[in-house]
This record gives sequence, C-alpha cells and structure tokens, in this order.
Amino acid sequence: MEKMAVNRATRKLEEAAAISRTIKRNDKRSYELNLTGRGQMTYEIIEPVANARYEQIISTLEREELSASKTKLIRLLERTEELDG
Repeated sequence: MEKMAVNRATRKLEEAAAISRTIKRNDKRSYELNLTGRGQMTYEIIEPVANARYEQIISTLEREELSASKTKLIRLLERTEELDG
C-alpha cells in the first residue's frame, strides 16, 4: 500500500476505536499499532468469513497451479521492493 493510503486507513481505524497507535521507543518516526478490544472483536467476526472466501477463490486452482502462482507473486513482490529501495 502507498504511504498515504496506509495513513488514511490507520486514521479511520483509530477513529473507529479499532486500533491504538503509540510511538516506538527506539524510532520516534515509527508507530506501533495494536488492536483494541473492539478491533479484536471485529477481527474475530471478519477472519473466518475472509478465510472461507479465500478458500472458495483458490479452490479453482490445482495444487501445482497455486504453488506456481505463489512463486511468481513472491518474485513480483520482491522486485517491487527492490525498485522501491
């Protein structure tokens, strides 16, 4: 995600009291994000639904196809990180 999108999402989650944000001790430019009780409850509701949907989507691929796709996606992500420096 782009930095602005992450900041926007973080702000919305904070406003919804789903996460808390604290400045890291060893790096004052970074924050540590934690789920609040409300955020944890939301996660527990969403997680099984998201996982079930994921399973439905990937069930169309054979194990070999899924493995090959995963390998290719990892290579693309690694290259993206290289380019982003």
